[in-house]
Order: sequence, then C-alpha cells, then structure tokens
Amino acid sequence: MTIISKKRFALYLAASGAVGASSPAYAVTCAVEAHVIERTLQLDVAVTAQIVKSKTLLITEEMRQRQLLLAALKVLTKQESGSGQQTATVVKKSAEAAASTNVAQRQAYQIADAKERYGVTGYDSCGLQTKGQSFYSANMAMAGKAASYRNGTYFKPGEYGSPREWAALAQSGSNFDAASIFSGDSAAAAEYINFVAGPPIEKQAGGGMAAELQTFEKNRNDVRRSVVVNVLSSIAAENEPGGAREKLAELTKHWTGDDGGIKWAQASADKPLRATLLDAVRIEAANIALMAFQVKDNARTELALASYALSRVNRAVFNGNEGIVSVGAGQRRADLR
Repeated sequence: MTIISKKRFALYLAASGAVGASSPAYAVTCAVEAHVIERTLQLDVAVTAQIVKSKTLLITEEMRQRQLLLAALKVLTKQESGSGQQTATVVKKSAEAAASTNVAQRQAYQIADAKERYGVTGYDSCGLQTKGQSFYSANMAMAGKAASYRNGTYFKPGEYGSPREWAALAQSGSNFDAASIFSGDSAAAAEYINFVAGPPIEKQAGGGMAAELQTFEKNRNDVRRSVVVNVLSSIAAENEPGGAREKLAELTKHWTGDDGGIKWAQASADKPLRATLLDAVRIEAANIALMAFQVKDNARTELALASYALSRVNRAVFNGNEGIVSVGAGQRRADLR
C-alpha cells in the first residue's frame, strides 16, 4: 500500500469512527465497509502500479521509436548527402569528359588541318628538290669543265707554239664531226675542239718590223679563234653525261614526264589547293631557271655571230687578203711611231 493510500485509509477510518460512535448500526456495517475500502485501496494500488508500468513501457517504447526515427533520419540524411555528392561528382566528371572531348576534337581538327596544309607539299617535292640541286651543281661545275676543254687545246691565245702536235692530231685523229661535242663523249669532244682551234703559231726568228707584224696578226687571229674555242668548250661541257643540259631536262620533265603530264594531273586531282599552288610556284621557278639558261645560250650565240660577222666584214673590206692589209696596217702603225 502506498503512502497516499494509507493516508486516505486513515482519514476514512477516522471519519467512520466519528460517525459510528453515535450509531450502533453503523458498527455492523463498519467491518464490511472497511473490507471494501481496503479492497478498493488494493485495487487502486494495483491500478496505479499498472498505470505506472504502462506509462514506463510507453515511455520506453516512445524512446525506442524516437531512436529508430532519429537513426532513420540520419541514414536518410547520409543518403541524401551521398546522393548529392554523387550527383556533383557525376556533373563534374561529365564536365571534365566534355572538356576533354572538346580538346581532343580541337586537337584532332588542328592535326587534320596541319596535315592538309603541310602534309602534302606538292607533286614529288623531295624528288623535285633533288633534281633542282642536281641542276644547280651541274650548272656551277660547267665553267670548270669548259675550262678543261679550253686548256686541252694545243692552241693557246696570246702564246706561240709548235704546230707539230696539232698536225699529228689532224693526220691520225678520228673525231672531225661536230656531233662529237653533243655526244657526251668528253674525249671525242676535246679532240674535235682541238682540231677546230687550229695549230699554234711558231714565232719567227729575229725581231724588228717582221716580228711585230707577226705578233699583231697572230693576236688578231687569236681573238677570233678563242671565241670558237670558248663556244665549243661551253657546248661540250653542257652536254656531258650528268651535265647542266641533262639535269635541266630532268627538272623540266618533272611535271610533264613522258606522258605529257597525265601522271602529275592524276596525282594532284585529290590534293588540297595549297599543294597545287606550291606546284605552280615551283613550275614558275623552273621556268625562270630555264630562261636564265637560255639567256646564257643566247649570249654565247650572239658572241659567235658577232665574231663571224666581224670576220666577214674584214674579209669583204680587205678583199679576202687580211694578211697584206694587216702588214700595211702594221707599217702604218710603225710609221706612226
């Protein structure tokens, strides 16, 4: 019995005692009421205990449910946080992938553009460079080769010499055809040039007027003869195997070939515009080289024609007897001294 129930029970007994003191009947019922009251108090205690127990259980259950709810909320919060992080990560990775793809596409475009611009450099550009260098080297070497032909003749401009070796060549030689200087045979060309140059002139014994006239006449003839030797030597040097004319022909045939340029046109059909423009520039450069070579040929031709015209004029003026006129000129010159 709880403290509160005991207090209630004592108060109840006190009240009952006060009432029962004045009534005998009340004494009979007192015992019954006391029993009922006691039983009621016991029930009150039991009910109170059950209520307390139930309250405790409810509080415990509420606490447990609250803990479960809090735990669930924590899990949900974590899930939402993780989902947000995953979403942010996915967005970030997607942006990085898009950026990488964009960069890769741009690089691929730049590479393709560079290949189109610089990967194709015209029709057989390496072969053309080799041919151009070969022509340049052959053209530069031509002067030395021509000098070797000039220096190989018995005739030396401005010098006296014996004609015997030249006479032996004229008797035993075999290359008396002008085709020798175009044949590419350097030995045959040298022999032909030597023969055309003519024999050296021996210096006459003694001195005085006759020696001076001989020198005058010789030098005047040497001038014309040297023109012949220089022109023929230059032609022979050009037409040697691997010479400037052969290399120039290879250079000019780079595009036309043996089929009139069909192979070049087919190879250039699917090439970018830059390749065609490069070919156009190189063709123009080759044309300039050809024109320069032709200018040199024309200068050589003009030199030969001028020398020939001068000889014809001298022959016409002096009636074919330049020797006598020369002597007269020498005499006049001597007189002037």
